[in-house]
Amino acid sequence: FYELAIADILIDAMLALEPAEDAFEELKEACNHPDRQSHYLDILLLEQLLVRGHLTAVQAHLERMGDRYTSARSQAEAQLYHAWLNCLLGNYEKAIDDGTEALKGFKKSKKGKRKTYFNTLGGVFLVLALMKVGGGDRLREAEGYASIISKKTNHWLNNVYEYLEAVIKVLQGDLQWKAWLNSVSLPSLERDNSLDVLFC
Repeated sequence: FYELAIADILIDAMLALEPAEDAFEELKEACNHPDRQSHYLDILLLEQLLVRGHLTAVQAHLERMGDRYTSARSQAEAQLYHAWLNCLLGNYEKAIDDGTEALKGFKKSKKGKRKTYFNTLGGVFLVLALMKVGGGDRLREAEGYASIISKKTNHWLNNVYEYLEAVIKVLQGDLQWKAWLNSVSLPSLERDNSLDVLFC
């Protein structure tokens, strides 16, 4: 219950662009307390550090996590956060390498599902890195990932991936998507979340 509650508080605050400093401090304390730390809380802390721009702290936390968790799944998750960090630092090729390895590990855990992609915000940064590097193959790969989530109407990042997919199509020369992008009305924070507003 503690993990679900603190995650809800922090994620809801992020999506509403509201501060949640008390919950953030509580999370940092829990991750440093041997009796309360868990893989889930460590992942939540990584996300919070990344969205808050504490990139040096992200690297240090990833190193600590590497010592704590050694399963294939946790290693794949850590690689996704390395990809996110590298994208923010401008190391796009490294971000793509880390993200691709993370996706391989994620797909292994989802046996039998070929069309699968990350459910977390970290997956967006693999698509962004692929778009930044550009070129035919990279853009097709980015479009493939974005379309997996954009087609899921009930996914919390559906709109973000829909906007990215449209931009990718324009970058590939499909100009009818440019008209669609120009016709999209900007969402508002009263009705939508901060990620939808930012990416729109």
